[in-house]
Amino acid sequence: MIDITDPAAGMVQLVIFTVDPARQQQVAVAVAATVEQTVAHRPGFLSATYHLSLDGTQILNYAQWASKKDFDAFVADQASQNTRAEFAALDGVRSTTGSAWCVHRTVTAGTAR
Repeated sequence: MIDITDPAAGMVQLVIFTVDPARQQQVAVAVAATVEQTVAHRPGFLSATYHLSLDGTQILNYAQWASKKDFDAFVADQASQNTRAEFAALDGVRSTTGSAWCVHRTVTAGTAR
């Protein structure tokens, strides 16, 4: 398994869904289920972790990929484009934004100076 705390390993895709607070839970469940059934089987996919804002207005998907090449292949695929369009059309989704990242540094309690 790739150590995502290693700056030389993999990439992270951060996706933020802005949602109606009354629909946050339902949107999160629907997105996670779709990712589990489809995206999780893509080459290079490592994980997706969902965070819910305490005010109910956002969902953050922290997705880990083995490489940018794997992620780019996923993004270019028509099925992936269709899935992302379906997410944007879910009841309660106001907007989605995504960005690609690499690890710069990890600080943990054991490494703090």
